[in-house]
Amino acid sequence: MRGTSSAWTSFTPYSLECPPAPTYELQAIVKATQKANDAIGLAQDMGAEKAARLAKRAVDHIGQVKGWFTYYVYRVYTDLQDDIHQARFDMEQAAQSAYSEATGSEAGNLLSCAADDLLPYDPLPNIHPMDHRLSSIPLALCTGLPLERRRRGIEGGSMDLLPAWLSLIKMMCLFKPNTYDPKDWQCPKPSCRTVNFKKRLTCISCGARKPEGSNRPLDDWRDGEKVSAGPWTCECSCKNEGGAMYCMQCKQPSPDMRRAIEEEKQQRAADEGRGGGLFDRQDPNDRNAWDSDDEEVDEFGRRKKVKRSRGGDKPLPWRPLASPTEPATSQRPKACRDKHKAALERLRNKHSGDRSRSRSCQRR
Repeated sequence: MRGTSSAWTSFTPYSLECPPAPTYELQAIVKATQKANDAIGLAQDMGAEKAARLAKRAVDHIGQVKGWFTYYVYRVYTDLQDDIHQARFDMEQAAQSAYSEATGSEAGNLLSCAADDLLPYDPLPNIHPMDHRLSSIPLALCTGLPLERRRRGIEGGSMDLLPAWLSLIKMMCLFKPNTYDPKDWQCPKPSCRTVNFKKRLTCISCGARKPEGSNRPLDDWRDGEKVSAGPWTCECSCKNEGGAMYCMQCKQPSPDMRRAIEEEKQQRAADEGRGGGLFDRQDPNDRNAWDSDDEEVDEFGRRKKVKRSRGGDKPLPWRPLASPTEPATSQRPKACRDKHKAALERLRNKHSGDRSRSRSCQRR
């Protein structure tokens, strides 16, 4: 049950402690379905028809999964993840309705624990229900296409109601839920920018760590920080609109995107090695500038053999046969021929003392 308060919100703390979520997804679905079915009967007895209807709709999404066979069938041939997402939302709304309509009943507690069982397996746990409703609205209605194009195919009887519906839809597109928390934080990665709840220590989308220190409250928790950027022209002479992170023609990042990428690399440099992190390649200049001639061991950890002079024990410094800047001379081909002759001579001397391996009898 929620804590005692005059006005309940989404941030009102709960005093209800649910059991830990099941380890497997199938167990979570089965237990959540059982709790929802038990809550439906309690809600109907208390007259909470809205809560019972929402709970039944949640059971319809995941109620067909009853064992391993049905679980794998629904997992492979249907969108089970979306059904879990829909069922969890319906259970949360049913729990809120049960707390308000059936006060003193265990229906709200059962539905809340059922939603908690599905929470670890919800692919989109941070999506707000209002965003979920707005996602089903056609984009053309939210962006505001010309009225003449939307009126095609509509009879004259419904013409008068169309402007009222369009104004209502536009108002819903601009609606901000009242569950916004200023302490929510945005992912620091330029390629992600996902808004996360304040309690999360890592990004729900990419797994990046929460930035340290106090951050400025976000203007809109759905859109993130709004930065007014003007149009920009790419190196390929393609003009891009303001806010575009990549060029529409050559897919090169914008100057703002490059600046953000460099800032991200500088922030990660303190926690990473010289070679960078995942999918980051080392700068080739480091490899070209590295000289291992003066080192005592090679890249495999073996001690190098050092050439020594004839008259003393002092090792001779290694020097290349020819400088890279000087033209090629005949010293290198001559040295190769000498090495080849020496190798052939060693092979002859090695097998010269061996007796014949022929199976035929030797003639005397």
